[in-house]
Amino acid sequence: LIWILGLMAAFPALATDFYLPAFPKVAADLGVNITDIQLTLSASFYGMAVGSLVNGPLTDRYGRKRPAAIGISLFVIASIVCALSPNLTVLMIARFFQAVGGSASVVIGRAIARDLYSGQEMARTLSSVSTVFLLVPIIGPSLGALVLNVATWHWIFGVLAVFGFIGLIATSRLPETLPVELRNKNNVLQALSNYRQVSKDREFRFAAMQVA
Repeated sequence: LIWILGLMAAFPALATDFYLPAFPKVAADLGVNITDIQLTLSASFYGMAVGSLVNGPLTDRYGRKRPAAIGISLFVIASIVCALSPNLTVLMIARFFQAVGGSASVVIGRAIARDLYSGQEMARTLSSVSTVFLLVPIIGPSLGALVLNVATWHWIFGVLAVFGFIGLIATSRLPETLPVELRNKNNVLQALSNYRQVSKDREFRFAAMQVA
């Protein structure tokens, strides 16, 4: 279970850092400046932010497995579109949706840990998952460079699609950890109201600024 949750946590970080060494080749292939390629990184960060806000309420309402499967499937499809992108615009849009899908795995992975554990056991589990999350940015660029040594930048996204497919299979083996009777029925407006209440909390704002 720890390995599967760690795999789920690795999606956004791997999609970001695995891709970094390819910037010069992507820019040359698409005929744009390397500074323009950095916009695809911004699109990914925006997608991660939007996906995190959306996937939290969705998984609390519809359970863990179905939103996770949809999110990871979106990650796989968007990765394939990235690999086949004919221009910068398509690549930016695909990167945005890739991050939206990848964020589902992070949010839902932590929710699963919360469902199954509590107290010190939950802290140990999340610590182990965070270790995987922290290791990915370290090894990601090196792995991306290895792919570039033997293939074009398109294959970086092909590898990410395969990684996503493996994650989809792994998460399908997890049990549903949120019973129907414990799911909430909040709609979009109620979710936005909850976010507004949280944003008024001084401790939350302080913690958010630390992360930023």
